[in-house]
Amino acid sequence: MNKDIFLLIFGLALVTFLPRFLPFKLLENVSFSKRISLILKCIPFAAIGALIFPDFIKSVPGNTSAALIGGASAFLFSLFFKNYLYVVIGSIITTYFAITLL
Repeated sequence: MNKDIFLLIFGLALVTFLPRFLPFKLLENVSFSKRISLILKCIPFAAIGALIFPDFIKSVPGNTSAALIGGASAFLFSLFFKNYLYVVIGSIITTYFAITLL
């Protein structure tokens, strides 16, 4: 393997590893209040929502209302079904009908 490629892979692995490892190591003996702990537990859900929301708005080109109906149906299905497969299939079917009817 070329030395430059090896250094590139090592560097990328290092800059990926450090931001994940350092907070755990630096904060392992720190105890947070109940309120701060609750806020920290909500961060992953907020981040995934921020990543997904713009994409599902643009998921049906030229038909934003069908995309919003599909997103709302996915939210509603997730309230009733714990199995992700049901949520995905239900929202796909709902979006398909929204596209054909709108």
